[in-house]
Amino acid sequence: MTGSKKGHAVEAARKLFDENGFHNTGIDAVVTGAAVARMTLYKHFRSKDGLVQSTVIHHTDRFTAYLEEGMRSGSDAVEGIANAFVSWWHGQSPFGSYRGCYLTKALAEFSGISETIESAARSGIEQYRELCRRAARESGIADADGFGDALFILVAGMSDVAMGIDPAQLEGTFRQSVAVMRRAYANDAAA
Repeated sequence: MTGSKKGHAVEAARKLFDENGFHNTGIDAVVTGAAVARMTLYKHFRSKDGLVQSTVIHHTDRFTAYLEEGMRSGSDAVEGIANAFVSWWHGQSPFGSYRGCYLTKALAEFSGISETIESAARSGIEQYRELCRRAARESGIADADGFGDALFILVAGMSDVAMGIDPAQLEGTFRQSVAVMRRAYANDAAA
């Protein structure tokens, strides 16, 4: 999608919404930031909500691909996905400086206001949860769904506090927690 005018507008809008917030970013800022005509923007998106929904879906697709690539880069899929999250928190991912979870921010601003945006964000979050489960399955963890859910909840909590904690401390705590979870789930399988 990013090769087209529509794709360029979606990515430019996503960056602006991520930096400034959804409600704080007006269509004029998107028109300027994407260097597209207002008519072009409204040709592709009927409203600002339509644009926001497109950015949520686009972000979900990109972040899912990023996590899947990470899963292939570790000694196993759990280590790989953990490495991807750590890189994201450190601002060393394709998404630049860490500003919090895009989907969580969309939910915070649109829950109860826009069903389509809320639904797109919830769907994306569920995709990330399923990726954590898949990483556990691919790593041979006995209760893969249970471990994956625990990993997902750990990641969600760490992501919420990531901007307020030293990244090295956050990483150390996260990696230690994942190791404890691995041992706990290994013990559960042996019991």
